[in-house]
Amino acid sequence: MNRGDYYRSNPFSASGWRFAECYFQTNGARLKWRSYVDDGRVGDRGDAWSQYRVGTSASYGVPLYVSSGYQYITGDNNMTTYYTYNPKNGTYYTVENN
Repeated sequence: MNRGDYYRSNPFSASGWRFAECYFQTNGARLKWRSYVDDGRVGDRGDAWSQYRVGTSASYGVPLYVSSGYQYITGDNNMTTYYTYNPKNGTYYTVENN
């Protein structure tokens, strides 16, 4: 994401593991994330894949709680993404680089 970029996801509506429809190249920037309606997680590709493989018995990435509002998460040069398990219908997330 370049400085000033903003992204809002489509709402999630199915059960099970739900993963973002894209990855965000962070280049070390602190991205501003927020989850709406239900909680989620933010992590790199390895975190997302590990989470999918082990299910809910462990947690990978950074928790993104609705009650916390915006959270700044510093990425490395990996692709960063959002994922959630059994989200409430209409759950979505935003991410921006500002």
